[in-house]
Amino acid sequence: MGLYAVTTGQLASPANVFITNTGGLDVYPESPPPGNLIDWLNRILIEEARRVMRFKSHYFLTLGHPQKIASIFLIHSNEKLLHIHTIARRIVQLGGVPAFSVENLFVHSYPRVAINYVFSKLIEENLHAERDAVNSYRNLIHYLSDSDLTTSRILTIILKADEKRVEELVDWLGENVKKLGVIQNNKNIFRRDIQPVL
Repeated sequence: MGLYAVTTGQLASPANVFITNTGGLDVYPESPPPGNLIDWLNRILIEEARRVMRFKSHYFLTLGHPQKIASIFLIHSNEKLLHIHTIARRIVQLGGVPAFSVENLFVHSYPRVAINYVFSKLIEENLHAERDAVNSYRNLIHYLSDSDLTTSRILTIILKADEKRVEELVDWLGENVKKLGVIQNNKNIFRRDIQPVL
């Protein structure tokens, strides 16, 4: 029997379906949230929204840098937004309501911006988050098995895009990190006591 029973919409409780992020970003519970598949998809929806905000923030931080890393962050942010639309649509198809609310998005405060930020750290933050997303999608697809082929197919498409994104970020770390250096923020573009504008 698969994780999701289509007739009842109820989920079993396998342990560790969501992977805890060792990098301190996007921390998932060690066991899945209680309830049905809609609850699980809403959890993914919220985490994807946080990743959009991270990519967008890093886009503005690196805007104008000659290595064009900002364009990569912007592309990834837009791709993540498409994932959100796809997941939200599936939640509605299953009879649920997408969990778009400020309270859900900001349960964990967004990290403050340092005056000098190392580009490699920006890439590493996104790489950690994307690897967590890949693990979460793989595990949920595995537990869904053949019980909900439509949702599995949707998640598989998103998974492939995330796997490609991980490869791109790894390539950036390997080939470009020495050229990126540190943002020399002499004009105090971001202050320590404020949050970045998203």
